Amino acid sequence: MEDHESLSLLASRIPAEHLYRQENLPAPWWTQLQRSQPNPSLGAWLTPASLSELTYALTEACNQGWRVLACGQGSKLSWGGSLESLDLVVSTQQLTRIVDHAAADLTVTVETGLPLAALQQTLAQAGQFWPVNPLYPETTTVGGIVATADTGSWRQGYGGVRDLLLGVTLVRHDGQVAKAGGRVVKNVAGYDLMKLVTGSYGSLGMLTQVTLRLYPLPQVRQFWLVTGGRPAVDALRRSLMAAAVAPAGVTVLSGTVLDALGLAPELPLNLGILVELHGRPAGVAEQAQRITALAHAAGLAAEAATDTVEWGSLSQLFRTESGSGGLLAKVGVLPAQTVTFVDQVMRAWPAGRWQMQASSGLGWWCLPQGASAEAITQVRAWSEAAGGFLTVLEAPLDLKQQVDIWGYPGQALEVMHTIKRQFDPAGRLSPGRFVARSL
Repeated sequence: MEDHESLSLLASRIPAEHLYRQENLPAPWWTQLQRSQPNPSLGAWLTPASLSELTYALTEACNQGWRVLACGQGSKLSWGGSLESLDLVVSTQQLTRIVDHAAADLTVTVETGLPLAALQQTLAQAGQFWPVNPLYPETTTVGGIVATADTGSWRQGYGGVRDLLLGVTLVRHDGQVAKAGGRVVKNVAGYDLMKLVTGSYGSLGMLTQVTLRLYPLPQVRQFWLVTGGRPAVDALRRSLMAAAVAPAGVTVLSGTVLDALGLAPELPLNLGILVELHGRPAGVAEQAQRITALAHAAGLAAEAATDTVEWGSLSQLFRTESGSGGLLAKVGVLPAQTVTFVDQVMRAWPAGRWQMQASSGLGWWCLPQGASAEAITQVRAWSEAAGGFLTVLEAPLDLKQQVDIWGYPGQALEVMHTIKRQFDPAGRLSPGRFVARSL
């Protein structure tokens, strides 16, 4: 598609200030495209300010056979597979309305371009919050969190993104609008639409509106940190999972993360367990006593870390800079294998940074520089041996082309292809980004 062709077709219905040519894209957007495409090229970048503008754009894209990439702020465009050539990027960054906040029902309906930080600030005025703490919380949008299933460590206390999603509005490849859950039920061919779109990376359609389950803001929020060698930390993890405590999250951290946070352990290969408690003062105090006792029983000491740990600071340690040769991967193992697995990888690649959720076995691995196909292949093999997976999110493009980004070993590919054909028959949405590149 020629650039002038795309703009002339779109400009007939969409204001010029919502359309960008490749040459006048803001620098952050162009940088992200460069990190996601071997030879970045683009017909147009669109930031619709209404559902009608967005549906028109996708209808025209369907009619013209354009390849479309959906995004919010664009902070995670480089996640997943390297993108094939694109004709149109559609960003929801102007779709930021809070449509309905039913505070008494603990629900809110918002447009998907709303930044998480803005949502939480508004909800806090009503003493509520949406309990997710994803990577890059200062820039991510609500839609981006759903599209990447990026819950964070609060998954243990509140559930994953899908558990917190009550309804969705989705624009299909042909511009038709589908809805599920919430106040109106108009599902698609019997599919659980909310489950399908969670973690789909925009490959099935474009989210425009979601209804979310909220929780009251905790009166008290505390962090407790325990550090030590693998055997003692693993014993504590087992005790915490079996004990009568209900933390918001329990995260296993590598010594490199502790060092970067100024909480360096005595030995470089030591590990840490960060426990986050939410609740009323009396309940949090009681849980803190139990955690301290469990740590003591494992031969360790629990230290209050509320004043020294913030999730935003921790999240920044898992950014990779363009040109650094760094790697960011999402990793999962059986929860019982979490501590042993992190210890195993740290001994082979001691510069890596790890945070893993003790209850789910999900987490992040970041190599700030020096990523290699050998490292990805070996750590993936170890993760699969521990009952899990490894997905490459960010890496140099030449490295992404050497390895299987998703490494999906399961048996559901044919089912996934069937669903993809149902929602996007021509395969024009987020081409090359999702599992097996054909999704």
